[in-house]
Amino acid sequence: WDDHDYGPNNSSRSFPLKDVSLEAFKAHSGNKTYGEADNPGVYGTLQFQDAFFIMLDNRYYRDDANLPEQFHPDKTEYGARQKIWLRDTLAHLKESNNMRFLHFRFICTGSQFLPQPDYPGNEDADRYEHERQEIIDMVREMDLPGVIFLTGDVHYSVLRRAGGLLDYPLYELTSSSMTAGPNTFKLKPDPTRVEGTVFQDNNYCKVAISGPVNDRIATISCFNRDNKLQWTRVIRASELAIPEVPAK
Repeated sequence: WDDHDYGPNNSSRSFPLKDVSLEAFKAHSGNKTYGEADNPGVYGTLQFQDAFFIMLDNRYYRDDANLPEQFHPDKTEYGARQKIWLRDTLAHLKESNNMRFLHFRFICTGSQFLPQPDYPGNEDADRYEHERQEIIDMVREMDLPGVIFLTGDVHYSVLRRAGGLLDYPLYELTSSSMTAGPNTFKLKPDPTRVEGTVFQDNNYCKVAISGPVNDRIATISCFNRDNKLQWTRVIRASELAIPEVPAK
């Protein structure tokens, strides 16, 4: 979920009816699990064939985005317990069978993750820089291939690709929104934006996994409100591989 699935605009852990929102979400969504027994929320995992999904809860334990990070270096979107859970989940993906059979690992969170030009009022991970780096470091330390972020919130869709964060390009698909008013403002230049993938009207995106076992691909497609295809891009699992270290 993101803010309007959870509560008022830009809402955080201080929202007094967050437990009611959680019960409503449980009643209407199809998650297999919701948080942990002693740490409620909507985070959990699911696997479909060789694609693994980690769904994070960036609202229930979220510090307000307006807290100055220079005075609050432990500022968080996810809370300490959920980050321990994420760390252990990523470590489990390092297990030999998971490394062998899983080709794509999607990390899903409500707000945009990759660094980007400043947009006043945004709630992206630029407002939580220490924590973003902590999560990137978790992925890097585990040497996990095939990681792609799936995000939302900003009322337009775009595919972004950033180098220098992992040992391979880090992609982020932002897909929003299906029904809310679209963001039609002129966007600032962004070197990570994949050309031709911005769509600023109501839309939805699909990710289809296909191909032989030694050349799996993720085909990302964006459709408008009339189900008409707007753009398609292909990400090969081989592009998201950990580079081999030459033998000495």
